[in-house]
Amino acid sequence: GAMLTGCKNISAVEILDENHIRATDWGLTLEVPEIPADTKAVGVRMHDIRPGAGKNTFRCRVVEEIENPFSYTILLQRVNSTGTSPIGWELEKAVWNKLRAPEIGVCLPPEALLLLKDERK
Repeated sequence: GAMLTGCKNISAVEILDENHIRATDWGLTLEVPEIPADTKAVGVRMHDIRPGAGKNTFRCRVVEEIENPFSYTILLQRVNSTGTSPIGWELEKAVWNKLRAPEIGVCLPPEALLLLKDERK
């Protein structure tokens, strides 16, 4: 489906304040630059996720590793979070081969988050 084509990850949101949303499907609270009035969902493209520290950094465990011809799609779930949807992360094989670990810190940069008016995939 949409998840494996490298399209994007989508979660329903709860708006917490003018710069913070909770991505309810992923169990993550995210900082965003601004929130349009009718925001219902948040999306992030699989290749916009970054390893390491920054705003919106979460410790995640690797749920599944899917090998593609030139890349890996890594399904991540926040550590200590149960019943949440995994987030797909796509990265080049050489990069993942260096980073590969059962748990990894990843960053969802605020400027990479797409605030959406509906939850269509």
